[in-house]
Amino acid sequence: LHQFLGWPYSGGADPAERALHLARTIPNMARLALRLPELVTGVVPLLRLGENRAVTLTQEQVACLLANAFFCTFPRRNAQQRQSEYANFPSINFNQLFAGGRGATGKLNPMRAAKLRCVLHYFQRVTSNMPG
Repeated sequence: LHQFLGWPYSGGADPAERALHLARTIPNMARLALRLPELVTGVVPLLRLGENRAVTLTQEQVACLLANAFFCTFPRRNAQQRQSEYANFPSINFNQLFAGGRGATGKLNPMRAAKLRCVLHYFQRVTSNMPG
């Protein structure tokens, strides 16, 4: 994220995009993430293959969960031990998106930059126009 927002000419955000994300998008994401206890009051069930279950969440709840994943606040879901409850599920946190990033040219990996741009654009849109 630092490479995407902070390094000029690294293949990341342009100056206007950087200013918008640092001034508005990321602070709005942080406020949304902190509302987790208010917005998600129960356990979100894990959906397993072969089970007939459904989960219904509002757009605000989904955005809140994604904001927490962006800030890597779900430590127990990263447990990958064979007997772990989460062993057959991918990590919910975005830490893999933030890992590494610079190629041989010194620029941010273009696919990683595009994913970060997409995620930040989603949060820019959803935090500025959350349905009531």
